[in-house]
Amino acid sequence: MTARVSVDRAAVRRLVEDHWRDFLSRMQRDPWSARNAILEFQARIEAEAARMPQEQADAFLAVVEQERERLGAEYDAQADDLKRRLGVAPAPQRHPGTQRMGLGEVAVRTAVRATVWEIVISLFRLLR
Repeated sequence: MTARVSVDRAAVRRLVEDHWRDFLSRMQRDPWSARNAILEFQARIEAEAARMPQEQADAFLAVVEQERERLGAEYDAQADDLKRRLGVAPAPQRHPGTQRMGLGEVAVRTAVRATVWEIVISLFRLLR
């Protein structure tokens, strides 16, 4: 019988929201720096998980992934609302009538999707 491992979801949510706050702030200044924010966060959570027993690490990484997915979905649904909630200034408004995404928005969405794949790959590595 396996014991159920508890993870402080509220603490993980704060950790992930802090990452997103940093990521979105960097994205407005420098997309390359935002990419680095993703890599730095990934290294940080992997280091944290490495200090835990395997069952706890697996549970921790799963909750981190769930929170990342939740924020990614929130960003996809309403990016400006997420930015306001996290205290990040929304990007400057485009001219009325234009529906095209700016380069910054494309970069953010690409980085968000890449992050999900990086997590999936790292989870497979951990489970091997």
